[in-house]
Amino acid sequence: MTNDDPLFRHRVKLFTRAPEVGVTQACREFGYRRPSCYRLRHQVLRQGLEMLRPRECRRPQMPNQVPPWLEERVVLSRSATPAWAPGGSPPSCTSRCGAAW
Repeated sequence: MTNDDPLFRHRVKLFTRAPEVGVTQACREFGYRRPSCYRLRHQVLRQGLEMLRPRECRRPQMPNQVPPWLEERVVLSRSATPAWAPGGSPPSCTSRCGAAW
C-alpha cells in the first residue's frame, strides 16, 4: 500500500483531528464509533501509524480445491495420453467406428 491509500489517509486524518476537537467530535466527523477509535489508538501507540494501513489478505482456499501436486499429475497424464485430452477420441471408438468423435 502507498500513502495514497484512501483508508490510510482517512484514519490518519482522524488521529490528527482528535487532539484538536476531542475524540468524540472527531469520531462523529469521520464516522467512527468511539470504542473503535480507542482500539485503533491503543494499537497505534504500540505499533505506530503503519498499523492504520489495511492488511493484505491471503487468497482463500476453497474446500473443493484440488491440491497442486494432484493437478500437476493430471495435466502430465493427459499430455502423455492424447486420447484423454479434450477433443481426443478414446482408442476403442476409433477401432470400432473408424473415425474420431
